[in-house]
Parts: sequence; C-alpha cells; structure tokens
Amino acid sequence: MGRILAPGLKIIQKEFLKPNDPIDGIIQEIASYERNLMVVGHLPFLEKLIVYLLFGEEGKSPVAISGSCFVCLENIDGSWKIMGVISPKMLSIPI
Repeated sequence: MGRILAPGLKIIQKEFLKPNDPIDGIIQEIASYERNLMVVGHLPFLEKLIVYLLFGEEGKSPVAISGSCFVCLENIDGSWKIMGVISPKMLSIPI
C-alpha cells in the first residue's frame, strides 16, 4: 500500500498507535516533523489525536469520525485546521 500512496517514501511502523494508547508519544513526534506526515491508526486513538491537535486538549470530538475515513489536517501558523474529510461512502468503497 505504501508504494501506491507514497512512492519512494519510507513507511515507519510505530508501537504507540493502538486504539487505546495515550497520544503523548505521537504528539511529540508530530511536533518534530517539518514536512507532510500521514498517521494511520484506529479509533478511538485517532479521534483523540485529532481533537488534541485542533483544541489543545483531549475531549469529545465535535465531528463524527467513522472508521476507515481520511482526515486531512494542516498546521497553519501554529494552529491545526481540518482541510478535508473523506469517508468510504464518499468513495463507494465497501468496508
């Protein structure tokens, strides 16, 4: 899959992306990157991560995030913004 999504880029598997893992480890790592990054994981971990990046604290998401969806965030002047959401239903992909 990685060869299709990002030809020539390295895929790194991390241990702290399990559904119920704390988000502290990935928050520190995201802060160290200066280029685009794709984080692939499971709910509820990814939902907690998205809420933290958007609001600076963990809490209930104001947006329903379903399984198998893509959420694109961009850091603009130190503030994270949702740039787009793609669900499997939008792509007609059976899950």
